[in-house]
Amino acid sequence: MSRRGRRFECQAAVIGGGITGLTAALALVRAGASVTLIDRGEPSTAAAVVPDGRTAALLRPAVDLLEGLGVWRAVASGGAPLRRLRMVDLGRDQDGAGSGEVVFEASEIGERE
Repeated sequence: MSRRGRRFECQAAVIGGGITGLTAALALVRAGASVTLIDRGEPSTAAAVVPDGRTAALLRPAVDLLEGLGVWRAVASGGAPLRRLRMVDLGRDQDGAGSGEVVFEASEIGERE
């Protein structure tokens, strides 16, 4: 890769600096890979990541991964437990009616949150 005449060597390129991209990049670095993270935002450090307004619902496997990477406490400090989620589809079908809603309860998968 090159940028303004400089050459960068890496084993992996991760596109996107959201929670998924940051997690993937961190996991690859912890596994010993040389990683370049590409995002359209301004460069930042992990301590200065500015929220971009997106919301993510993290289930147990994601929490376990973030705990294993040693960053779960920092991520959790900016969130709230997910015990119940109501998803409403405001789209319209052929008859003009909404498609309905789905409610997720953490207890359905054996979790408190």
